[in-house]
Amino acid sequence: MIKTINKYRQIIFFLIYFILTFPFISIAYSLDFFNYPSINFILEFGILNFILAHYFLKLNTYLNILFAFITSSVGIAIVYLGWHFKIAPDWDDYGIFTAIFSNILISMLFWEIAFRLKNSYFKD
Repeated sequence: MIKTINKYRQIIFFLIYFILTFPFISIAYSLDFFNYPSINFILEFGILNFILAHYFLKLNTYLNILFAFITSSVGIAIVYLGWHFKIAPDWDDYGIFTAIFSNILISMLFWEIAFRLKNSYFKD
């Protein structure tokens, strides 16, 4: 079972991010919190990354928080660089889907690095 999860963890994380991001966005939209979209996305993706880091990485709490918010901040920075250099698609006026997909890709990259570091340096 664990080998199957490790084999397909990128697909599992992609689905988890994609499914759980939309409830966060709908809650923020219903609370009229979209006046500050960058802070909103960093908090949402940070909370989501913290939950996944807590359950899958199982490091101490400070490393989980640090990992979660660095990952979400880098993902949002990539979105803003995409908007600045006009890489973002025209159909995504508010950048919501660009933010979701960039955070998914950045998070998957950081998750893979974190798994490799944990397996090589932090033996159970």
